[in-house]
Amino acid sequence: MIKSNFIADVVDLLLDGDADGTASRPQLALITDTVYGYTSGGMFVNFSHLENINSYKCAKDELVLKNVKITAAGHDFEAEATLYFRGGIIERMEVSCTQGSFPRRELRQYTLTQNWAGGKQLSKE
Repeated sequence: MIKSNFIADVVDLLLDGDADGTASRPQLALITDTVYGYTSGGMFVNFSHLENINSYKCAKDELVLKNVKITAAGHDFEAEATLYFRGGIIERMEVSCTQGSFPRRELRQYTLTQNWAGGKQLSKE
C-alpha cells in the first residue's frame, strides 16, 4: 500500500484518466512507495511490489500515464506527474516542474488537476 497521501492521490488521478489505468487499479493494494528523490526540477518515486501483482498486470507492457497538474498554495511552482509501467506493472512516478522549483519535501497541502475535458480536481488544504 502507498504510504504517502500525496503520492496515493496523484497515482489515483493518473489511473483515472485511461482505460488501461483504470483496469490496473487492483495493483494499488500491492505496491509500496519505497525510494524517493527530490530535485529543484521535481521528484521521483519508485514502487516495490508484492509477488501476486502479476495477476493484475496491465494489457500494455509499457504504459505511460500523464496529464495531472500539481500546484500548492504558498509555493511558487507548477508541475506535472507521469506514471510509468514496466512489464504491465506500475514501476515509478516522476513529477517535473513546468514552472518554478519543486519543494524538497513531501507536500501536505496541494491541488491536483486532471488536464483533460471533464477532468477532476482534488485539493488538500
